[in-house]
Amino acid sequence: MNVHLKVAKMNKLFHTTLVGFIFSGAIITASIAQSEQIETNKAVVKKYFEEAVNQRKVELVDELFDVAYLSVLLDAGGKEGRGTEPLKNFLPYLFEAFPDIHFQLEHLVAEGDKVVAHSKTTGTHKSEFWGYPASNNLLEIHEIFIFTLKEGKIISGHRLTDMKNLHDQLSK
Repeated sequence: MNVHLKVAKMNKLFHTTLVGFIFSGAIITASIAQSEQIETNKAVVKKYFEEAVNQRKVELVDELFDVAYLSVLLDAGGKEGRGTEPLKNFLPYLFEAFPDIHFQLEHLVAEGDKVVAHSKTTGTHKSEFWGYPASNNLLEIHEIFIFTLKEGKIISGHRLTDMKNLHDQLSK
């Protein structure tokens, strides 16, 4: 084989290998970026439960949620709400009815732009809630939340609450 042909084959092999390394590097970089975004999204959802709700810092809603936030109540026939104001109004009502309410995150799983949270929610029913008078009962329910995030903010949330168990405990 002549020298020029050998050099050409070596150049082709070098370029193919170089392109392979560059392509692999791009995949690894994209994978790392996606992994970091998933962790950031989980941190936003965790902050909502641990600080905005459990520490009663309702003012964090504006930091954590997009202004056009879409809320979907799967346990209420898919009823939808828009914006953060309904949430900012609901939380103080919830805190008044259940002054010791606590959302314990049992599971927090994320993929892509979605974060799924399973919460064990406990609280003592101290004042009227959804038409039920205070019972002083300690309630415990389970809820599933599916959040979608974009640019570090929650843009939608789908909630599924064990409503039968909740209503049974409220009516005791």
